[in-house]
Amino acid sequence: MSQEKNELRRRPVVIGFYLIDSSIQITIEECYKRYYAELVQLVEYIVHHHDLSEDIVQNLFVELLQSHSMRKVMNLQHLKQYFRLAARCRAYDWLRLCERMRIAPTSGAVPVPMLEADTDPENHIMLVEQIQKIEIFLAMQQVRNRKIFLLYLSGIGVRSLAQIFGIATTTVYAILGKMRRSLKVFLHMEEKAQ
Repeated sequence: MSQEKNELRRRPVVIGFYLIDSSIQITIEECYKRYYAELVQLVEYIVHHHDLSEDIVQNLFVELLQSHSMRKVMNLQHLKQYFRLAARCRAYDWLRLCERMRIAPTSGAVPVPMLEADTDPENHIMLVEQIQKIEIFLAMQQVRNRKIFLLYLSGIGVRSLAQIFGIATTTVYAILGKMRRSLKVFLHMEEKAQ
């Protein structure tokens, strides 16, 4: 442990955490390596979806990197508690967002809206078929474009997506526009085929 402390003391840090008890600075990258797997597991317990839990935890670290600040905590235990609380809050925020949007959080790639009890079963079947067509369309797209599209649908902004994927915001807008146009054409072709 003392070797780890000495190694951490030597490096200058701009973004990260300062441990008051031991005068150690820890970068966000080191925190990511140290806590990522545990946080994903914690969030997955809440949202019941592995890929989504990875996205939530990654967004937590991206937000911390974007803050460009040094946070002070007492010790490693408080640091761990900080990350666990932040991850839990973001998971519950996501669940609340889903509830406001009235969608089922554990569905496939494209969420199926939850329907009222008096909804016509025929409409529900048509909706499920439409969603299956959209999932087929998404499966045919490039992985990066598909991820950008789904993250955008989940509520992540264009600027955040640009930073996450390391591309310009204009590129994100172009990808989203192309995906929308392609989806519209795909659905139109599917309707003609029927």
